[in-house]
Parts: sequence; structure tokens; C-alpha cells
Amino acid sequence: MSRVKAIFRSWFGSLEFEFSTVEELREKLNLVKTALEETSSMDFRELLKSGLTSEDFQPLRLRHFDVAEKGIQTSNVLEGVVEWGVDGPLIVASEKAKLSHYEAIGLLLYAFKEQKADPKTIALLLQNSGIKVSNVSARLKEMADSGRVFKPDQKDAVWKLSAQGQMWVEKTIIPKIRGGIL
Repeated sequence: MSRVKAIFRSWFGSLEFEFSTVEELREKLNLVKTALEETSSMDFRELLKSGLTSEDFQPLRLRHFDVAEKGIQTSNVLEGVVEWGVDGPLIVASEKAKLSHYEAIGLLLYAFKEQKADPKTIALLLQNSGIKVSNVSARLKEMADSGRVFKPDQKDAVWKLSAQGQMWVEKTIIPKIRGGIL
């Protein structure tokens, strides 16, 4: 029986595989779906560094998400405020509409394992959380001026929550959300 090659092209490159039966095609498409769901919360550099192989995607493992050590420890603090979706953390607090753009961005960064993300990811997560922010990059630059975020690498688009920003989230934003006083 002849084999057919399938090529999927995306923003991060191409994914190729061969199959000879319809069942084999279904298995491989499910593998691709699972891989994309698991890695959607990782940024491209993290994905490359992870060295993931197809065996890593069977069965689904939570360890590939950005929840990891700190996320697990802070899960009680963020319970009812932030939940993890396929793309990453989502703000689910009932009072989220009263959050400022800065507070929403700070809360999302706080939820990430290393408390860092790029503006595109933050914009997507804000949108998925139901919060409209027109220019995330501009808000991040303004937050940098106040010392709440910084760029670990000036050549990279990734922003990280500073120690001051972390304290701001812990001491101001989370208590406000918990108390319902925004």
C-alpha cells in the first residue's frame, strides 16, 4: 500500500507525517490536536527548549502547561480569580470588569510560572477573559515606567513582572478582588 505525506504549516514551522490507512491518519491528527492544545500555553522559545517528542503527548500531561511549581503553590491564592484555559490563565473573577488594564495585565503575568509573557499572548488572554485592552504593548511600557514590569532581554518582546509588581498584585489586586472592593 502506498503512503501519503501530510504537511501542516503554521507560524512556528511545518509538521510532517506519513500515513497509509485512514485509521493511521486519524491517530496522527489526534496527536497533532493534542500537541497543539498542550503547547498553546508555551511561548515559542519554551517549546523549542522543551525538546518535546510525539511520545510526550501520550497521554496528556499537565506538566507542559505554565502551571508548574509556583503556579501550584499560588493556586489557592488565585482560586476563583484565575483559571487555566487551553491558551493559559484566564481571569474569571466576578468583579473583573472593574479591573484597570494594568491590574488585569499584572494579574495575568502573576499567574504564569515565571511571571512573564509577550504582549500578543497577554492580549489573547485578556480577550479570552472578556477584557478589552486596545494596545497591550503601550500598557506594558507604562507599567515599566512605574517599575511593575521589565524586559529581561531588551531584544526580546517578553515582559516579566518585577518584584515590585509581584508585591502589587499580592498586596493590592488580589485583596481587592477577594474583598470585592475595586
